[in-house]
Parts: sequence; structure tokens; C-alpha cells
Amino acid sequence: MTGSLPRRHHIVPRFYLEGFAEQGHLGVAMLPGDKRFTQSTRTAATINDFYLLGSALHPRAGNFEAMLSDFESEASAVFRTLANGTWPLSAQDRAVLGVFIAVQFLRGPEHRQQMTDIRRQMIRLQFQIAGRDRFVKTVAERLQADLSDDEVEELWQLTVRPGGPPIAVRPDQHANELVDLLPKLLKYFLGRPWALVSFERKHLITSDAPVTLVPRRDAQDEEGVGLMTAAAILFPISRSQGLVMADPMPISRTVTVEEVSAGVADLRLPASAAHARSFNSAAVINARRAVFHHPADAALVPDRLPEPASQEAAAPA
Repeated sequence: MTGSLPRRHHIVPRFYLEGFAEQGHLGVAMLPGDKRFTQSTRTAATINDFYLLGSALHPRAGNFEAMLSDFESEASAVFRTLANGTWPLSAQDRAVLGVFIAVQFLRGPEHRQQMTDIRRQMIRLQFQIAGRDRFVKTVAERLQADLSDDEVEELWQLTVRPGGPPIAVRPDQHANELVDLLPKLLKYFLGRPWALVSFERKHLITSDAPVTLVPRRDAQDEEGVGLMTAAAILFPISRSQGLVMADPMPISRTVTVEEVSAGVADLRLPASAAHARSFNSAAVINARRAVFHHPADAALVPDRLPEPASQEAAAPA
């Protein structure tokens, strides 16, 4: 039974990576840029058992991976439609692509890490407020064991340290949150006017976190950027196409949300070097572990890349 389950899970779909590959291989630059190599799309952007629900022997162990595969199967047909030159998309294809991008936003290690960071801080703050005595009582109840003063002190220090306790969100918790958040967040993708940029001479790269939220120009660094406040959402479709999900506010008085979601405001943007730079800069800045590119496009990846992300939600001071 375990042999029938796929154990290598793509955090970025293989069919998507093929849009940046040549004969099934693409260039990989690992952050911070010191490791660069060519890799098969079969093994690129994968983490073993990342979506496995419990033990491989569990009857529903592969359900999370199977659910994601369903989204990918529908989306791959829309990607082929785009590659064939169709734009704007039909309302149905637009919805499928919107769901795919929203799922990609939620499915990766960066979102699971964000969930983990938030839960760690919630537990940390909870016990800082409740106090050490309450912590000792809770630990004793949950462990059902008597701990020495030294053991209690060690657990207390682990819990109230700046990063919070060393807990991790499980795949089943990640899956549940994706299912819960997807219908709530989808409007922030579909409710934006979309613009497709098709390149002939310039090329695009991508990363292990290909959905980039672009902050507003007047945003302060400490404010962060979210789906509601982003000036735009950038998503490289392939080496030759990029999607801009623009700010809906400028057209909000003349076009309804329903019309925008149906695609009436979608358009094409002319290809330019500036647009290519915007997509490629976003891919580099938003990468968590790796940048991916066509083997012939290695020069598009800067020599120095950001440090790998280890935290998605900053701890309060």
C-alpha cells in the first residue's frame, strides 16, 4: 500500500515548472545564490511527504495531495489555452486560473511556516499572560507526569522565548486551513482586473513561491502587505507570459465586482523591459528557498540572492 502513494510532493506543480524548462529540465538557484544547477522538473520544488496525512498506511494519507492534483489538472488546460494565444479568458477558465493561483498562495511551505509562527506566538503570549504557575499546571495535566523543577524550567524557557515553543503545524492542519480560507480569499484574486503580458524577446523566471504581493508605494515597511492591501499581485505564467492582478480601486466606481470577476476589465499590456524586470525582481524577492529559470536564462538571476526565509510571521517585541 505504501508503494502506491507518491512520496515526493511538488510544492510548485510540475506542469507549471515545465513552462520554464527545456526538455524537462530547468535551472535552479538556491538562496542565497551559492548553489546553482540544472534539475529535472520531476524532482524540482519537491519535499518528501509534505502533504502526507499521518502515516503512509492511513487510508486517507494521500487525500491532500490528491486534492491539489485535481486543482492542477483543471488549471493545466487553462495554461495551454493561454499558451495558444487566447485572451481574455472565458469566465469559467478565469475562475479556474484564479482558484489555482489562490491555492498556490496557500499550499506552500511559506504558508505552513506562517501558520506555525502564528501558533507559536499565540501559545507564547497565552502563557506569558497566564503566568508560570498556570503553565506548570497545564504541562502536568497534558503530560500526566511529574517533572523536576529543572525540566519545568527548561520547558518554560522554550515556551516564552522570542520564537515561541518548538511546535510545527501538521499537514492535516494545513489542509483544513486551505479548505477554510480558499473561498474567503478567492475574491481578492478574482475581484481584481487582470492584465496579461506576453514577451517575445524578454524572458521571465519564477520561484518556489511564485505568487507575489506588491506593496503600495506609500506603504511603510512595518505595515507589511496583504491580499486586500496589495497594489498588485504578480504571477509569472511561463517563461514568456506574466499575469498582473491589478488594483481594483481605480475602476471600482464604473465596474461592479461581479463584472470584474467575469473578466470584463481584463486586458493585455504591451511587453517591455520594465515589465520583465518587475516580474523577475518579484520572483527573486519572494523566493523562499529557490529561484527557477530556463536553462538559457541563468543571466537573469542575480549573483546575490536573499537569505532563505526561516520565519513568515515576525515575533512581537
